[in-house]
Amino acid sequence: METSPNPIDIIEKYFDAELRPETLGEFDGIDPERWIDFSKHYLAAMKSGFANAYLDAQAAPAHAVRLYFEPSIAHDWAEALQKRFVETPLLGYRAFLPGNPRITREQVSEFLNPLKKHLLLADSVFVKDNFYYCFDMVADTVSRNGWRADPNVVSLVDMSIARIRAYLPILAELRDLIWSNALVFMPYYITPTFPYANVPAKLNGHVERLRIVDPSGEVWKDGIPAHEFEKVLVPWLNARLLGLDPVYLTDAMARIGGTLSFDGDAATSPASDLLSVSILPFGGAGEIDLDTLWDMRRNESVFAHVRLLTAQCKKHLEDNLGQGATPKAANALGRQFLQDHLASLPTQKVISFAEKPSVSLVWRTALAVATLGTSEIVGPLASAVLDSSVAKAALSRLAPERRAIAYLNAAL
Repeated sequence: METSPNPIDIIEKYFDAELRPETLGEFDGIDPERWIDFSKHYLAAMKSGFANAYLDAQAAPAHAVRLYFEPSIAHDWAEALQKRFVETPLLGYRAFLPGNPRITREQVSEFLNPLKKHLLLADSVFVKDNFYYCFDMVADTVSRNGWRADPNVVSLVDMSIARIRAYLPILAELRDLIWSNALVFMPYYITPTFPYANVPAKLNGHVERLRIVDPSGEVWKDGIPAHEFEKVLVPWLNARLLGLDPVYLTDAMARIGGTLSFDGDAATSPASDLLSVSILPFGGAGEIDLDTLWDMRRNESVFAHVRLLTAQCKKHLEDNLGQGATPKAANALGRQFLQDHLASLPTQKVISFAEKPSVSLVWRTALAVATLGTSEIVGPLASAVLDSSVAKAALSRLAPERRAIAYLNAAL
């Protein structure tokens, strides 16, 4: 059976074992030589299969949003993350974070926080394959025969194996997102400008096709320093040549990137950045947990509405929130946006009860009313907890667009 070029599939087929939190013990007794062989197998599988699986013109449906985080600026990503998030091995230059190898689901959820709102906006989010980065030197340079003779190589192998084993629990918790192509671990060596941080001479022909489209004249009116433009050009060029949508470090860089196109393109590339999605109130201070995030994405028809509503809500907030607005104001405006959208939909009666079901987690009561609308529920359902079997049954009967609103409301 063909191996898909993602960490989960490669690991599971190579070791003939499922990678899940409850099966991690099966990977404890593997000898170093087999890990060395695995590292080379992983590299070969990614080199031979990744481009066709993810970057071929047929790899994604038309109009799919596939966000790309430029790997050559990993240190810049790490610095940007310090503004709000904890250090994460999923983005930035540190592929390995020391600590307990049996990391918890809550910790992995925290690692994913910088990308969760991007995962509400995009079909796929492409990040540097920091899992491979844990052991790339072994894959490239170490032979399974004779490696124990050199203490430096022994140290490299031991360190790499420790990093692999520390990363396995992270992959296990992200299994659904990785296997569904929501989160894509992309080999850094596949980028057109690799191994350079700037634009190599071989790409000059593409640079000559570059055009700037700035109808308002606002973005370029004061000019842009060359060193700042270079930081925009490299991510834009790599993303464009890979058929992906670039994510920038800042909103200012995203505005510049949004003016770039190739000669003959019908439209400029979509512009996004790392931190402006924080305007979205979904998740609050704690962000969205992994289970809720997967529930939002697992049903394609529901996720299509989640993605559209999230993008519309972001624009609505950007257009209507004043400078320095509080998170509370963003939350209120976001909730009103969802309520207004819900009110525009035809009425859908969900379910009715003769008896009031048991009530717990009272804070969910307002959510049930706000999500489904009091006119659409026979009284007692408004008191049911959406986590209960009763409420889940009601939620499952909603049309996809209403379910999307329910999930986003739950994340407020």
